[in-house]
Amino acid sequence: MPAIEKGYKKNFETFLRAAKNGDVALTDCYDIVEKKSVRMLTAISFVDGEYVMAPIAVMVDCDPYERYLPPGYDVQEENKDEGNT
Repeated sequence: MPAIEKGYKKNFETFLRAAKNGDVALTDCYDIVEKKSVRMLTAISFVDGEYVMAPIAVMVDCDPYERYLPPGYDVQEENKDEGNT
């Protein structure tokens, strides 16, 4: 499994700091690529008298247990079990 890139780690650290300070929100945003409304975890800050929102993560709109495999899961074994090669 590939290592998690620094940018993702930095975003996660930003989210943790914001959460510790109570500066997070669940926001309804619009995905311009998928052309649909999505829910996002957002860090909120106040800069020069204005609120600034930094999107951190998109909430999944499906059953994550049916869509995603946990870290370390053998994908090749999963494909073999489903008859895929």
